[in-house]
Amino acid sequence: MCGIAGIVGPNARGLKAPLQAMTDRIAHRGPDGEGRLFFDGAALGHRRLSIVDLEGGAQPLTSRDEKLAVVFNGELYGYRELLGSLAGQYPFKTRCDTELLLALYRAGDPAAWISRLRGMFAFALWDENTRTLTCARDPFGEKPFYYAYGPSGELVFASEVKALLASGLITPKVRSESLAFYLRRLYVHPTKTIFENVHCLPPAHYLVFKDGKTTVGRSGRRPPSTTRSARRTRAASFAGFSRT
Repeated sequence: MCGIAGIVGPNARGLKAPLQAMTDRIAHRGPDGEGRLFFDGAALGHRRLSIVDLEGGAQPLTSRDEKLAVVFNGELYGYRELLGSLAGQYPFKTRCDTELLLALYRAGDPAAWISRLRGMFAFALWDENTRTLTCARDPFGEKPFYYAYGPSGELVFASEVKALLASGLITPKVRSESLAFYLRRLYVHPTKTIFENVHCLPPAHYLVFKDGKTTVGRSGRRPPSTTRSARRTRAASFAGFSRT
């Protein structure tokens, strides 16, 4: 488990204190390291739990020309095969799955290259050349991704809602529908939050933020829904297995 956080907006280099507060708030998600990186239009932060490429996988991770940077939470399955297939097309500098995102990003259409990913993940990738932030969440929604907008239109994102609030840029407003849903079912709907001005990126979706505008789209298939009859068949098969 790692934690990601960031702020995209004008004068991002001056947002060191808010970003520090955000990454400090999710320190429990990454006890092995922390990193922050600032551009004119974006500030990226990361808390790391080291698993893959312990020496070379520190984040935020940049491309060799330092025009792309990514913060990543999760794990990509089969990434070594993809790294091998792209070896002659991108100058890799690490052996970690995170850098695969920087290589695939150059393919263009986010829906196309993100759909190639297999695993559990949430990430945010900043392109300094085009001033574009591209984010995505895995098909099952195993890794969280929340975002909100600051008073000057900044996009603020993080792995946890409390990190957004720690930035000091978000004044939470309780969503009455979410509160009613919680009181009925004792949980908040998985694609909503308890606050009306804090959003949850749905599973199998990507988000692009550019020139103050946000685009959210489907990046791949969600897991197929299970019919009632299929659930009964599956339950019966498990019951039969347990009796043998």
